[in-house]
Amino acid sequence: MAKSSTIYKTTIKASNIGPHKNLSDSLDFSKEKVAVFANNGSGKTFLSRMFRLISEPSAEKVNKILTIGEKKGEFLFKVDEIKNTGNTSEQIKISLERDHEPVIDVNTQYLFHVFNSDYVKENIEAVNYSTNGEIEGYVLGKSKIDLSKEKKRLTDLSKEIQQKGLIFKSSVKKGKDALDEVKVRKNTTEYKFEYLDVYNGKLNYTDPESFADLKAKNTMLGKMPDDLEDVSYPEIKFELEFIDELKKILTTKYTKSKFAEEFKTKISSKLSFIRSGVEVIGEANEKWNDCPFCEQELVDSAKDLIDDYVKFLNDEESKVKLDIVEKISSLKTIKSLLNKGVSNLVTGMKEFNKIKQFIPSQMNDALINYESEKELVEAINKLEVLLLEKKENIELKIKPSKFSKDIEVIMTYSKDALHVSDLNNKKIDQINQNKKNTSDEKRDLNRRLCKAKYQELREVLESSIGELLGLNSEKKKLEKEIEEKESQEKKSKKVKVTESLKYYLNSFFKDKYEFDEEQFCLKFKSELMNNNASDILSDGEKSIVAFCHYLADVHKLVGKESDYNKLFFIIDDPISSLDFHFVYSVSQIIRELQENLGMIKNRFIVFTHNLEFMSILIRNKIATDYITLSNGTLSKLKKELVMPYEEHLRDILDVSNGIPPTHTTPNSIRHVVETINRFEAPDKDLKTYLNANAVFKANEFIYSLMHDSSHGIVRVQKPYTEDMIKAGCDAVISFINGRYEGQIKQIS
Repeated sequence: MAKSSTIYKTTIKASNIGPHKNLSDSLDFSKEKVAVFANNGSGKTFLSRMFRLISEPSAEKVNKILTIGEKKGEFLFKVDEIKNTGNTSEQIKISLERDHEPVIDVNTQYLFHVFNSDYVKENIEAVNYSTNGEIEGYVLGKSKIDLSKEKKRLTDLSKEIQQKGLIFKSSVKKGKDALDEVKVRKNTTEYKFEYLDVYNGKLNYTDPESFADLKAKNTMLGKMPDDLEDVSYPEIKFELEFIDELKKILTTKYTKSKFAEEFKTKISSKLSFIRSGVEVIGEANEKWNDCPFCEQELVDSAKDLIDDYVKFLNDEESKVKLDIVEKISSLKTIKSLLNKGVSNLVTGMKEFNKIKQFIPSQMNDALINYESEKELVEAINKLEVLLLEKKENIELKIKPSKFSKDIEVIMTYSKDALHVSDLNNKKIDQINQNKKNTSDEKRDLNRRLCKAKYQELREVLESSIGELLGLNSEKKKLEKEIEEKESQEKKSKKVKVTESLKYYLNSFFKDKYEFDEEQFCLKFKSELMNNNASDILSDGEKSIVAFCHYLADVHKLVGKESDYNKLFFIIDDPISSLDFHFVYSVSQIIRELQENLGMIKNRFIVFTHNLEFMSILIRNKIATDYITLSNGTLSKLKKELVMPYEEHLRDILDVSNGIPPTHTTPNSIRHVVETINRFEAPDKDLKTYLNANAVFKANEFIYSLMHDSSHGIVRVQKPYTEDMIKAGCDAVISFINGRYEGQIKQIS
C-alpha cells in the first residue's frame, strides 16, 4: 500500500492591506509549520492583524489596517490539504471598507490565536503586565465510560445514512438528467441545486405548473415559425372637444332670422353646400360676374340671390344651424371610429392568439374586448335626434336632463376604450418583443423548468427525505448523548490558564518570577507586582511575560479537548529585545506546543525579522517550511541563505562597496576565508592556503588582519586603518567573483 503523502497548498491574498497593494501568492508546504522572514516595514504585522480581526472585528481596526488613501481592501487565507485519500479545504475571506466593520466569511475549523504588538498593547501593557483573573467556563474532557455499544450504533447509523444518501443522491441526479434532456443551460442559477438542497428544502423554488406542462411549452417554443408578423395595435380614440359646444347649442335659445320661411326651408336643406359655394365665389370673383361651377355669366337676379345667401349665412340662425350640422358630423365620426376600432381589435386578437401558442409566458394571455357598443350607438342616435330638432327650431331650449346621460355614456366609453387599448398594447409590446428575442423567453422557461423539477423531486422523494431526516436526527441525538457522557470530566479554564502561566514563566525565568493565583499577578521576591510590573521588568522580560500570557490564553479559545486540534498559531516577532538564551527558549516553546497542549498536529506561522531566530527555527527543524516576505511577494527561502556564511559575506561586500567597516568586519573575513579553505583545501592550513592564491597573497595584511582583529587582544592603539580593512574585503570579493560568482549575485 502506497504511503500517504500530504501537501498543504496555502494561498494568501492581500489587497490594500497596509503596504500590500496586491499580494497574491500560493505555496506548497509539507506541513502547517511555517516560518516567514521579513525585514521591518515589509507588512508582516498587517497580515497578523487580519487574523485578529476574525475574533475582534471593529471599524476602528479596519481603518488602521487599510492602505492609506484606500477605501476598500480584501484578504484571503486558504489551505487546501491535498492527499491521496481525499482533499479538504479551509478558508477565511475578509472584506474591508473604511468606517465599516469587516465582512468576514469563515469557512474553516481553525481557531486562530494571534500574537503581535497589538495583542501585547491591548491585553498586557494595558493591564500592567497582569491579566484579568475573571475567567469563566470549562474545557470538557473525555471520560473513561464504556460507550462501545453507543459508538457501534453510531457507526451503523453513519453507514446506513451514507448508503441511503447515495441512493437519494442518485435519484436527484436522474431528476436533473431530465433538465439536460430539454437542454437547460447548466449556468442557469436554478439549475445548480444539489441533492442536499433537495434534502433540506431551503430553496424557495415553486412553480404553478408541472414540469411536464412546462416541458410541452418548451417544445412549442422551439417550433415557432420565423416568419410570423408582429401583432398590430388596435385602438379607439375619440375627439370629444366638441361636446361642450354641443351642450351649449342644445340648451341655448337662439333668435330666428327675418327671412321668409320658404327661403329658409329651401336653403337649410343645402346649407353647407351653399356656404361652400359662396366662399368659392368670393375667392374667385369678388364682383360675381361668372359662376365658378358652370362658368356662365351671372345675371342680376342670380346676383341678388347670392346676396341673399350671403346675408342669410351671416345671420345668427344660419350660423347655429351650421354648428348643428358639424356636431352631427362629429357624432357620426365617433360611430365610424368605433366600427373601425372594433374591427381592428378582432384582427389583432387573431394575430395575438396565433403567436401566443408558441410563447410560454403568454400562453394564458388574451387581449381585452371593448365594452358593448350598443349603448354608445343608442346615445349618439339620441343626440343626433335632439340636434335635428334644434336645427328645425333654434328657439327651442332643451333641458340637460334629456341628453346628459347620453353624453356621460360617450365620455365613459371613450375613457374605458383608451384604458383597454393601453392594456392591450402592453401585451402586444411584450409578445412582439418575445417573438423577436426568444432567448429571454427561453431563459425564463429554463428557470421555471428547474424550479418545477426541484419541486417535483421534493414531492417524489418525500418519504426518502423523511427517512433520512429521522436517521440523522437519531444520529445527532446519539452524538450528543456520547458527547455528554464523554464530557463528564471537565476542567476550569481559569485553572488551566493558571497552570500554563506558571509553567511558561518557570520555563523562561526559573525562580526569578512567580505567579500569585489569588491576585492573579506576578511576584518578585514575594512582593506582588500588580502595580509596578512595568517598572521592574526589563524590555526583554516584558516581551517574554506577554508571550507567556499569550500561550496561556489559548485555553480561553477552546470549549472541549478536541478543540485543541483546531488551533492555528499566528506569531509575529515574539523575540523583540530578547537576549539569545530567551530567543532559543522561545524557539523550544514553539516546538513543544503540540506536546504541551496534547494536539494531534502543531500548526503555526511565525513572522520574524531576526535572522538568527529564523536560523534556529530552521536548524532545529521547528519550522518545516520557510519563506521570505519581500517587496509584496512571498517566496520559498533557501535554507543556506539564513546561515552565517551568507551574512558575513554580505558584510564584506558592503565594505567593498564603500560602507565603512566595523569591528566585526575582520571576523567576517576570517569566517568566509576559513569556510572556503575547508571547502577547497581541507588538507592545508589557512596561511598556506592564502599564500597559494595570488589574490590573497597580493594583500600583505589579510592574514594578520583576520587573526589580530578577530581575537580578543588588548590594544593601546588602532592597528589597522579602514583602507587596509577595505583592501582585505576587496581581495575576498575579487577571489569569490573569480570562482563563485553566483554567491555574490545571490546576496546582491
